[in-house]
Amino acid sequence: DELLQALLQLAQLPRFCTELCEHLLGVGEGAAWLQALRARGLFIEALEGAADWFVLFPPLAQVLQRRVGGGSQSLHLHASQWFAARGEVRPAVEHALLGGQPEVAASFLERFTEEQLLQGQELALILRWRGELPEDLLASTPRLILLNAWALLLVGRLDEAQDCADQLARFQPRADGERLRELFAQWQAIRGIAAYGRGCAEEARAHVLEALAMLPEGAWAQALLCRSVLTQMAIGEGRLEDAQLLGYEALKQARRCGSLVFEALLELDHALLLEARGEFGRAQALLRRVLEQPDGGVLRNTPVCGRIVLRLGRLALRLGRAEEAREQFHAGLTVALEHGDPGAFHGYLGLAELAARQRDLAAAFARL
Repeated sequence: DELLQALLQLAQLPRFCTELCEHLLGVGEGAAWLQALRARGLFIEALEGAADWFVLFPPLAQVLQRRVGGGSQSLHLHASQWFAARGEVRPAVEHALLGGQPEVAASFLERFTEEQLLQGQELALILRWRGELPEDLLASTPRLILLNAWALLLVGRLDEAQDCADQLARFQPRADGERLRELFAQWQAIRGIAAYGRGCAEEARAHVLEALAMLPEGAWAQALLCRSVLTQMAIGEGRLEDAQLLGYEALKQARRCGSLVFEALLELDHALLLEARGEFGRAQALLRRVLEQPDGGVLRNTPVCGRIVLRLGRLALRLGRAEEAREQFHAGLTVALEHGDPGAFHGYLGLAELAARQRDLAAAFARL
């Protein structure tokens, strides 16, 4: 029965729409099959929050998937091509992997930009894909090497990030001096930020300054991370006026590039500067404004949101508001863990300090 065959194919898909059905089930037929299945009440539900997208009732889909077995690779490859043509990289990669084509998945993965990644978009997903793609494939192009190196760096896997970036040495396009210069600048940025994470200030400063001197205008996200590191180093060294100037210049660049996520990240540096001056109330007010801004919803799906909430917890603790701090630490820790963000460390540390203040040493050690 053709209707049953259509249902079996749709059961393999996490979501589908009329246009995708037309692509997979046949032009002029896919939409009709979908309409016929919906008319018969076969557990096809509208996907919440996604207009014109549908999903098959999960328990029924699982039963039908077992019936089909492993014969859905061709379907997934066609779905992957359809999503890729629409510029939807995430589902394109997912379907390519389901279709047993890691090379195709890797080619689509290259369409992610470092700017997307550095703003926290799909970070956890890219790390999961790392485990599903062959290592030699992940190191097959400079784009994939950089993407993976930055992903590892952002989740605090510093040595792995550095080792990954070192693989750029295999790619030296002598005929393209500009491209070679950019690759070296990216390598310097990764080395510098990793060194800062390990507490090697002078090494970090040297690499970061070299990177800033060579990064092209298009690598603004990497440049902003480098500037953020220099700002934090200046604060840590007590050079507060230098930190203020560095932070101001970085914030101007973020606004020119129209990145709300990087603006928020740099406001964290600003709040750290205020905290270093003992202005805890001003720092708290600043971070609350960042979260409450009209378009602050952009931050909700990024690790930066968790970092802001965790910093608010620390400020509440310093202001003597223990219960407020506890709520903020728990909320920020949840977001950080969702994104695999190393900022989760501050959540555990804050909760440990709260437990220690209540003389609950067992709970404090458990958090540590």
